[in-house]
Amino acid sequence: MNIGLTIGGYVVAAILGLFLLSANKRIGELETKLDVQVQETREAADANDSNILTIVELVEANRRLAAARKADAERSKQEIVLRDMALIVAQGVAEQERRKRLEILKSTENCDTYASLVVADICPAFALELRERSRAPGSY
Repeated sequence: MNIGLTIGGYVVAAILGLFLLSANKRIGELETKLDVQVQETREAADANDSNILTIVELVEANRRLAAARKADAERSKQEIVLRDMALIVAQGVAEQERRKRLEILKSTENCDTYASLVVADICPAFALELRERSRAPGSY
């Protein structure tokens, strides 16, 4: 065999060996990077699952709050209706009392009594004093 060809074959084999070593080293680095990326992907997927569970819990909590608000609003409406009804009844009673007083005033001929009834609305103590004065003439 030709010695140049043999040496050339060894040189080519050595170069190919270096390429093979370099390729194996690069493959090892890529496998390490791939393992890291796989681990990061798994962690991200776990975090995503956790976030999805948190979102579901928040949505459920929001639905419960909305239902509670709706129930509170309904109770408030019922309370307002009851208060309005009580107000209407109170206004009716007040109107009846006003009419009774008006009838009393219309039927009263004595001005002192009339004045005492009007003042009774403003100051009951003064109305009592006026009544006492009107019963005892000359007590001024």
